[in-house]
Amino acid sequence: MQHLQWGWEYPTICQREASTAANVRDGEPLVIGELTRDSSTVNKSKLPLLGLPATTEYTSKAMRELSIVVTPQFVKAAAAK
Repeated sequence: MQHLQWGWEYPTICQREASTAANVRDGEPLVIGELTRDSSTVNKSKLPLLGLPATTEYTSKAMRELSIVVTPQFVKAAAAK
C-alpha cells in the first residue's frame, strides 16, 4: 500500500520503471524513458433478429504511451563575501 500525505492509502496496481544517466546543460530537456503498452479487446454478442441468429463483434484497440521529460534548473550558490 502507498501512503498519501493525509494518511489515505491506495493500492499499487501497476508499477513500471525507467532509469538513465546523462550529462545535460542547465535548462536542457532530457527524455528519461518512453513506456508504451498496447491492448486489444474483442466483444462478441449473439442477439436473435427477426427469428434469425445474429452475431455482433466489436474490436477495440488502445495504445498508451508515457514519456518522462525532465528539464533541470541548476541553482547557483551565492558568492561568499
